[in-house]
Amino acid sequence: DVPEITVSEGANPVIRVQLADVDYQSILDRVRAEDNSGRRKVLLRTLIHKALGVNSGQEDLGGAASRTLIWRGSRREVDIVFGNVRDAASLPEQSFDNRPGTWRVVVDYPFDEDGFTSADDVSRVDRLLTTGDRHTVVWLPRFFTPAAMDDLALLVKLDWLFTGSGDRWTENSDHLSATDRAQARGILENLLGGTRLSVENLLKQAYGIEPPDPKRIAAESTRFDVLTSLSRDFQPQLPPAAGLDDAFVAIVESAYTATYPKHPEFDPGGEEVTARNFETVREYVEKAATHRDGRVPTNPGNDRKVVRRVAGPLQVGRATEDHFLFGEDTFAYWAGELDRAARAADPVTVGALQAHIDGLTPAWGLRPEARDLVISAWALLRKRAWFEAGAAITPPALGRMRPNIELRAEELPDPAVWDDARANAAKLFGYTIARTYLTGANVAEFAGQVRTRATETVNDLAQLIDELDRAHGRLGADPGPDDRLAVARALHSAAGRLQNTAGNVALITAMAGLSLPVALETAAQIRADATRDSRALRNFKWQLTEALAPATEQPGDDGDKARALARRLQESVAIPGRALSDELAAAENALVAWVVENKPAEPPTPPRPSGKKVLTSAEDIASLTAALKDAITDEHKTVHVHWWVQ
Repeated sequence: DVPEITVSEGANPVIRVQLADVDYQSILDRVRAEDNSGRRKVLLRTLIHKALGVNSGQEDLGGAASRTLIWRGSRREVDIVFGNVRDAASLPEQSFDNRPGTWRVVVDYPFDEDGFTSADDVSRVDRLLTTGDRHTVVWLPRFFTPAAMDDLALLVKLDWLFTGSGDRWTENSDHLSATDRAQARGILENLLGGTRLSVENLLKQAYGIEPPDPKRIAAESTRFDVLTSLSRDFQPQLPPAAGLDDAFVAIVESAYTATYPKHPEFDPGGEEVTARNFETVREYVEKAATHRDGRVPTNPGNDRKVVRRVAGPLQVGRATEDHFLFGEDTFAYWAGELDRAARAADPVTVGALQAHIDGLTPAWGLRPEARDLVISAWALLRKRAWFEAGAAITPPALGRMRPNIELRAEELPDPAVWDDARANAAKLFGYTIARTYLTGANVAEFAGQVRTRATETVNDLAQLIDELDRAHGRLGADPGPDDRLAVARALHSAAGRLQNTAGNVALITAMAGLSLPVALETAAQIRADATRDSRALRNFKWQLTEALAPATEQPGDDGDKARALARRLQESVAIPGRALSDELAAAENALVAWVVENKPAEPPTPPRPSGKKVLTSAEDIASLTAALKDAITDEHKTVHVHWWVQ
């Protein structure tokens, strides 16, 4: 490269020649010491990371940097590790171990210390092949010649000079005049760009993307394969590629294809099938599984596109132009496999089915979301309900299914009974199941929720019935066949039967046929207000009614008022459909006002004894003493005596 000559980019490049007599070489001489093996490795790692689409500086503790790829519509990860394959200190054996479910690419440098060649790297790889199967590809580049190493050394110095702080340039060019320093900077920046491009092209040759130039690539190193797999299932080949990134992606995709040959080929393969996409398919599976024909229309737009993209390749149903079909015939492969797994498991758990899918050969390599969709579809087809820790649960989100969840066979009620039970549960308990399709999972969840609400109803109504019973006794009224107490007793009895009904279908049948003396909406209000009404009855000032009972026997307006108030109290307690606590509060206020209005007048207070007596002789003292004694005895008060001598 001639740094005074620059060539612009584009279809019609412009060549510029800069004539200058500037000693820029003296600047490079000053930074000669910055070129060393460590900096060469760091710079090469940065260039390779950039070429492979990996962010430098994100390596884990083992030195591995990760990149995410979309292969056959499935998100996959690959780890890239840099190091000297020959040197166990640089790359210990664990550096070649891949993470579960991923591939790893170990990349060597295109140079080594004096005395070592590519043959030493190959010997280490041969030893690794005898120590176990790993999903790891070792990428051994061809070595640079001395001329190519000179280019790398120049790039290291220029990169150090211009990528660091501004002080580096100033400190190493301060011997030049300001004019020369400016010209030298332009020349060296141009040299940096040309040298970087030259080294990047060299890397393509070193890593096997382009044919090697004998002047730049050592002939000895071309005798060995650039790629070696540490897995017996994959023999990599360098594909035709425009650059390192294209080659890298093709190698990784080939590795995953060899590992999971049965994985569905979702089209287009470069676009990820997301968890939301799989959930969309599950919704259609649920609809079709509960339809008598196993066939439902698909919504135009994204739903139709997603279902057609996923269902066929995954063998979970079949999508036509505008419908989705699901049944024994369109789910035959997975039905057979998971039926076999279920027969071998007791109990049948999500974990057992997941392990069976993961262990199939040839391997499918399904992502958790796809694998859980298969399990959900099987549970729908086989009318299985989801249980965890003995309780029915809603099927978890795809990709988040816990291995300990059990899938139990569930009998299904008649569709009409199912509809009536859901309608009655909504009216009485205010409970509406999120998924209304008649499936084993929904039946188990619905029955569990009804039992829970029935138990709460039994507990809440027991206290209300006791308080209503006492209230009727205090008011001297007998409960009628359809008053609040009768309804509460009937609802308490019905809830108890629901609570104790064994079998989900039997429970749903009982819920569908539930009958009470009043509308279910009215009974629901009594149920919902039971705790508050019990408290209102318990805290009512019943002692005020003691004066009301005899007053109802009186004639005239006073008796009419008392009878109206007593009737109001009885109706508040007896008539359902009213807010009892509010009615009692208003009745209590009216009762207090009546008691105050009808309180008998108190008799007038008699005058207290007092007097004034003038004593003129000793005999007068006796009569005064007797009068004072009577006042103290009769009034039980303090007597004040005021006397003086005149």
